Amino acid sequence: MPRPLARLLLVSLLLAAAPALAAVTHLRGTVVGFAAGELTLRQGSATTRVAVPATARIVGMAPARLADIGPGTYVGAAALPEPDGHLRALEVHIFPPSLRGAGEGHRPMPGTRPHESMTNGTVGTVSDKSGTSLTVTYKGGTQVLDVPPGTPIVRLDPGTTALLRPGAAVSLDALQTARGLTALRMRVGVDGVVPPL
Repeated sequence: MPRPLARLLLVSLLLAAAPALAAVTHLRGTVVGFAAGELTLRQGSATTRVAVPATARIVGMAPARLADIGPGTYVGAAALPEPDGHLRALEVHIFPPSLRGAGEGHRPMPGTRPHESMTNGTVGTVSDKSGTSLTVTYKGGTQVLDVPPGTPIVRLDPGTTALLRPGAAVSLDALQTARGLTALRMRVGVDGVVPPL
């Protein structure tokens, strides 16, 4: 291949890959306002502006109870290992049917406390013989999840920008580009919930 053509091909590949190479950053804060597709987020004493395109995935997080979880419920849980081989839940998310299968599996959670993991799967059995335990099954495995009293439990629901009201707590992933931040995924607290992630 002639050298000029090879250079042109390399430049084309780099330009095509540029969006994939852009950095994804995680932000948490409180909504100050939302207008004309732009979110103003307060983080401590600073404010950050984030563009919210129509393609951004928005999920509402509303309060839930352990009684809302039964066989067949699809859940996600951050947890730490226990000496008996079970996992102790730090928080539990209840997914709606439309999000069944999201993030299915068991994996470590990087950037958190040592040995913390995330398990997403379908509840098989619920036992309360010695506290409440959930058997969570996913492709390739099963985990027993102990849910102590007081564990935060939230329900995830598909949401819209209507949730971005002043005062709402938000956790989001955004793409950092030369033009600024663009939201990819947003978790918005409902009825006082502060998204745990």
